[in-house]
Amino acid sequence: MGLCRFCGCGSRDLSDEQFDRYTQTVTALLTALGLDVHVPHHRAPGSLEVRNPRTGQTLELDMRDDRSAEWNLEAGDDIPEGTSATGIATQISRILGAIPPGDN
Repeated sequence: MGLCRFCGCGSRDLSDEQFDRYTQTVTALLTALGLDVHVPHHRAPGSLEVRNPRTGQTLELDMRDDRSAEWNLEAGDDIPEGTSATGIATQISRILGAIPPGDN
């Protein structure tokens, strides 16, 4: 273990064994929430593909041993040509789970 290799901050990197346990814990928590979790690249255990079976949305999660992560969300659908501004905004807000002002 050493200082974070990404920014040099005082955060300590996890050892390989700790990172494996960390990844397994994240996987178990996401699975308990009803999400499907797959490791698409067995050589990169910190890379997970997380899918919501109800919505079809998929999130690619790349965790690092400094406990940071990058992610990419794929909604699984294209917005058809000619969609109105309201239609696009409605679809995006639905994907991101936005609550309209005054509804919270």
